[in-house]
Amino acid sequence: CVGLRPDEITFRALVGACVRSGRWAEAAALLVNMQEDGIRRSVSLLTSVVEACEAQQQWNEALRLLDELGEVALEPFDGPL
Repeated sequence: CVGLRPDEITFRALVGACVRSGRWAEAAALLVNMQEDGIRRSVSLLTSVVEACEAQQQWNEALRLLDELGEVALEPFDGPL
């Protein structure tokens, strides 16, 4: 599997697993990886990580992600409807 790169679906599955297991730091790190790989992060994905941070009382990280959420929400969507 040399040369294979995770896509949006892969990242969504990984972030979802982290969120469900309370691993907010890993979920937040995956969001950074998505951005670095040029993969668009959706509002719903960011929101789920914010909620995971809140559940673990990670207020600073939740606030940081909320700032990013505002930026993502304003980006134009160019995918299929």
